[in-house]
Amino acid sequence: MDETIYDDFNTHLHSNINDYINYESYSSDKENEGNNDSDNSQKDEQINDNNNINNDDNVNNINNDNNNNNDDDNNISRNKRKKKKNDDEDYKNLKNDNDIKLAVKIAVQVLLNNQPFPVKREDLFYTISIYVPSCNSNIKRKVIIKVLRKHLNNVLALKLLTLSSKTKTEYTLTQNIFYKQHNDLLLSNIDHTIRGFLIYLIPFFNVFHNKLPLNYLLYQLNIAGHKTLKTKEDIIKIITTPTLHSNIVYNNISCNDINEPLDLIIYAKKLSYIEFSNEQYDENSIDGFYIIPTLRFQYEINMKAYINQLMNMPHKKYQLKDMYVLFDEKYFVDINYDNL
Repeated sequence: MDETIYDDFNTHLHSNINDYINYESYSSDKENEGNNDSDNSQKDEQINDNNNINNDDNVNNINNDNNNNNDDDNNISRNKRKKKKNDDEDYKNLKNDNDIKLAVKIAVQVLLNNQPFPVKREDLFYTISIYVPSCNSNIKRKVIIKVLRKHLNNVLALKLLTLSSKTKTEYTLTQNIFYKQHNDLLLSNIDHTIRGFLIYLIPFFNVFHNKLPLNYLLYQLNIAGHKTLKTKEDIIKIITTPTLHSNIVYNNISCNDINEPLDLIIYAKKLSYIEFSNEQYDENSIDGFYIIPTLRFQYEINMKAYINQLMNMPHKKYQLKDMYVLFDEKYFVDINYDNL
């Protein structure tokens, strides 16, 4: 029974307004009660009918909503397939275009010249537009990136990694940090230094779930013999200034330019391996600063190779079970335990 039938309920019927009730009043009341019961019964039937109608309407509305959602999903899937088909056709028609080939060659030179630093998307296509103005449309830009990615992978064995954020899109050439020894002659001392620092960060990011407190990292580096020479005020000023990397030259940087741990951290930031997160509650404290690994860091780190190297280190004081505590079990699936 619906609760709306009590909306006109007379509360005075439950109060002793008079000291007595005569027979006529009593009879009249009984007659009225009979009429009221009949009226209420009719109201109940009407309400039930209305409820049934409303329920049917609700079911129909739900079905209509579901049908609309399915139609929307189908339209989205159809549009995606259509877009992919158009992109494939554009690539097929333009991949051998002479202007596209020239644009790809220019892009390779820009990326190689700028390594190991990423190149902003707008800077890359601005340079291309200077020499090949005809390749300035969005369609041709997509084809250029697709051809460029295949060219770098097939010819130079390099991956073109896209680093996207809310404010910018960058491109960088990338390899696995755990490179083969035949690459040693291609890398400078500063490359080895930054590689070692990035490897050093791996367990910290795992323990702190990819949100490493800057203060704690500096503390651990100090214990390892790499003490920062800068004051707390200097650290805050350097990290919060918009011109954070103005003192870092793109080329010809050497180990002599890396004087302390903060220089390594800033250099890794410039290479887009890490980002800073500022959650300061006190502007005079560095407790609110965190280091976050970027897509480039996560892409280039080979956790299985890293665990293998750890387990093959001589005179180690840890065991394989310690690795299970620190790292996700998925990294242990294909490990050859006989070689550990």
